[in-house]
Amino acid sequence: DALLPSNAAEAGEGYVYIVRHGEKSHWWACLNTTGMARAAAFPSIFDGNPRPSGERFYTPRALVAYFYGDDYHDGHKDCERCVETLMPISQTLGLPIQQVAKTTAHMANDA
Repeated sequence: DALLPSNAAEAGEGYVYIVRHGEKSHWWACLNTTGMARAAAFPSIFDGNPRPSGERFYTPRALVAYFYGDDYHDGHKDCERCVETLMPISQTLGLPIQQVAKTTAHMANDA
């Protein structure tokens, strides 16, 4: 239930878009300039309007991001890149980003 749109009556048929976090400089780094630009483009991509090619990406009703939960790696602050990637569309749509955490054991089982 936690991953449903805020209004359960809105749940039903729809689309699930899975995107990887934007580009980064190093494995532990925050989004780089390219990653931030990609994230900034999400509100205009997922606006429900058809593209010249005819494809359409509908406006999300819920946003979910993986939660790393690591504070530091090798003395460097670890960023929540998945959250950083969704932040522009979250702010544009006024939707909260729901974070989901997994343990290392779960991640290995999902691989």
